[in-house]
Amino acid sequence: TGNVTNVLVTCSTTAFLISGTLSGLGPGSVTLQLNALAPQTVVANGPFSLQRLASGTAYTVTIATQPPAQTCVVSGGAGTVTTMDVNTVTVNCDPSKFALGGTVSGLIGGTLVLTDGNAGMATVTSDGTFSFPTPVASGTSYSVNVQQPTNPSQTCVVTNGAGVVGPGSSTALSIACTVNSFAVGGFINGLTSNVPLGLALTFVPPPSVGSSVMVMKSVTGTAGSTAFSFQGVPSGSTYSLAITSQPALPSQTCVVTSNATGTVTSGPVTNVIITCTTNTFAVSGTVSGLLGSGLVLSLMVVGLGGPVSNQPSPVTLDAPASTFSFPNIPSGDAFNLLVVNQPTTPAQTCTVTMGGGSVTSFPFTGLKVQCTTVTWPVSISFANLQSTIPVTLVTGSTMETHNVTGGTTTLFTTRVPDGQSYALTFSDPSAPAQTCTPRPVAGIATATVSASVACTP
Repeated sequence: TGNVTNVLVTCSTTAFLISGTLSGLGPGSVTLQLNALAPQTVVANGPFSLQRLASGTAYTVTIATQPPAQTCVVSGGAGTVTTMDVNTVTVNCDPSKFALGGTVSGLIGGTLVLTDGNAGMATVTSDGTFSFPTPVASGTSYSVNVQQPTNPSQTCVVTNGAGVVGPGSSTALSIACTVNSFAVGGFINGLTSNVPLGLALTFVPPPSVGSSVMVMKSVTGTAGSTAFSFQGVPSGSTYSLAITSQPALPSQTCVVTSNATGTVTSGPVTNVIITCTTNTFAVSGTVSGLLGSGLVLSLMVVGLGGPVSNQPSPVTLDAPASTFSFPNIPSGDAFNLLVVNQPTTPAQTCTVTMGGGSVTSFPFTGLKVQCTTVTWPVSISFANLQSTIPVTLVTGSTMETHNVTGGTTTLFTTRVPDGQSYALTFSDPSAPAQTCTPRPVAGIATATVSASVACTP
């Protein structure tokens, strides 16, 4: 009969489930956390469920622990619970990306270019650490290609140059560079000596490689072109080639005619040219006793390969010459001196007393020629001479007397030099008295003197 006041109504807030979908998870698990509630571990792709939250509660789903070598990202993970379950949270896992890199040592002055199909291109100009510009997904294979540096030329070797990207990839590569060395050389033209040509190569490598070095070499050759080289000159080195000793036997003068200096770059130097020419010297000597004119001497020359076609010109000598010379005889050639024409006025016989030899490394001065004047015999005969009379040969300061009998020929022991005057003197016989002509017999000796005298009663 009164109001009912004991009806009790109890209200409670409905809790709704927070859930979603996981994709891309590889081996392992991802741990998700809803607000500050206990973390939940998810081990498989597909739907997942977390805790329930009351309507009107704000929620945030985060990654508590990433899976190995992956990065998971939450989408739709924040909001406010309304009047229904939340199933729009998505978690997508991608492989983690890591930079590919490492260290370089020994790089001097040049540019090292490294490429990988996924990581891109890295340009390195000095020692130290480096990395490729594009991070690469974990688990991706990599293979590093090397474009070797130049200026100076180097060879860079990559350790661990191929593998699989992972957490340690940023320091995985180790690259060691060394400077390449090349030969410096070329050709020697005309070297024919048995005694070597001395060469010295001085090269100055880049400062980080070493200091100045001099290398000596001796080279022998044959007719034609002779190759030579110095090995082991570092790229980037400046070089200078000098001749330290000239060849001998035969004596030659060699000159660097092309590329005596230069810089070693990315390959051998092969264009250094040395030209050798055989030295020539005078072959000379003395002539003694020359009184006439028209003495002709010839020098026959035999080269290393046999008689030469270009023989020296003959030398003509007239009194009072006492020396002669044949210029420009090549070193190493043998020679022999010949008398081609004897002198006349007066007639002389010239003989080579020292005429053979060979040219070495200095002028030859030992040729000798001795000349003697031709002398003519003198004889006289008398026709019809009836007694014996003295006949005197007078020539120069010489006098020779013989008693001559008719019907005989008398030969004087004194010979008259060519071109010299002579006289045969005698008196007409008196017992019996005769006249003999010609008287005296005189002249200039140019041939054998055979005088004939006729006597009359």
